[in-house]
Amino acid sequence: MIVVVTAVNLLGGLTPFTEAILEPTYLLRLAVACPALLVILLVILLATYLPALRRHYQSIAGRDGLSGLYNRPMFDTLTRRLRQQAQRDGAALPTAVVSSDSEA
Repeated sequence: MIVVVTAVNLLGGLTPFTEAILEPTYLLRLAVACPALLVILLVILLATYLPALRRHYQSIAGRDGLSGLYNRPMFDTLTRRLRQQAQRDGAALPTAVVSSDSEA
């Protein structure tokens, strides 16, 4: 009965089927009607949003929260990339390291 009501709501809405299938309320109604569909939807959502979340958290992890400057692990990563690029291009890599803390 729930499947029939959900199908009627899905097909009988004001929006065409192609637009209605993308709306979260319809997807949730279908998921309640069919628990297997809920699992499939969760897997699709995770597969869609995990790469973006990973990129977001990696960008946050590479910077200091207070100053916004790159931290040491990001500095090491960028230095390694620049060194590899210089070796690939056969160019020199001029480097200067400045310490700004009070402990010299």
